[in-house]
Amino acid sequence: MIIARGHMVQKASCGKGQRLTTSGYFGVVFRIQGDLDWYVSTLKLRVAPQANLPCAWCDADRTVARAFLDLSSTAPWLGTVFTPPQPAPNDHPLWTVPGVSIFSVALDTMHCLHLGVYQHLLGSILYTLIYGGTLPGTIQQRLDSVWARIRTLYTTLSIATRLTNLTLNVFTDVSAPHANWPCLHGHAAETAALMRPLAPICSDLNSGSLRDQQRLRAVMCFVRFAYILQLAGMFLTLDEEHAATTAIGQGLKAVAWLSAEASARRPHPPQQA
Repeated sequence: MIIARGHMVQKASCGKGQRLTTSGYFGVVFRIQGDLDWYVSTLKLRVAPQANLPCAWCDADRTVARAFLDLSSTAPWLGTVFTPPQPAPNDHPLWTVPGVSIFSVALDTMHCLHLGVYQHLLGSILYTLIYGGTLPGTIQQRLDSVWARIRTLYTTLSIATRLTNLTLNVFTDVSAPHANWPCLHGHAAETAALMRPLAPICSDLNSGSLRDQQRLRAVMCFVRFAYILQLAGMFLTLDEEHAATTAIGQGLKAVAWLSAEASARRPHPPQQA
């Protein structure tokens, strides 16, 4: 069948398992991919970020016992991850295709990382560098210093996709910068590309504290993860898969530590002059 904008517009005339061309080729559903809005509005999957149960593939929730924001490798919600076979979640015609299930639905790096974890991590890094840390000067002078270094590294590292400007409101609420958690507001490609120049900045401004070390570890792991995927083909080898999984796992573990440390320190980010 052919699906366009969520509606079945044509049903294949050939029978199940029969070849589609005279050359003997036949089609298989490799993966189903879209953004969260399409997953919710069309596939009717349980992936609403604000819901009590925000994931269609496990029963992680907003309780302490199964907190979905716990990114560690020992998170309790990992014990609730669904395994095949699973019943069709609803009556959408895609689920009637033999072999297709919720496990055919792909979660991509753009929506999960670049527009998710990365935005929160990079926003927090910029916040801690400019509102705290060891850089001299006023808030604006620290911002100007960081932005000048980023622009230099964009050129040095030959990064074409760039933020056009860096202002405080790109990652925090200027009227109340200590009231809410920081988050970088940018396009997915801009967010992903910012990770590389921030890596040497985090290295240079590493005070040796456990927080700074975890911050640097997270950035370096995500840079390594992107590099592995950049060099790999469409299908990763077993070695590439292991390296990518290790890198992303260690990066998320560092992010989980940073999140827990910030939450434990006080309910809101620290106020600093």
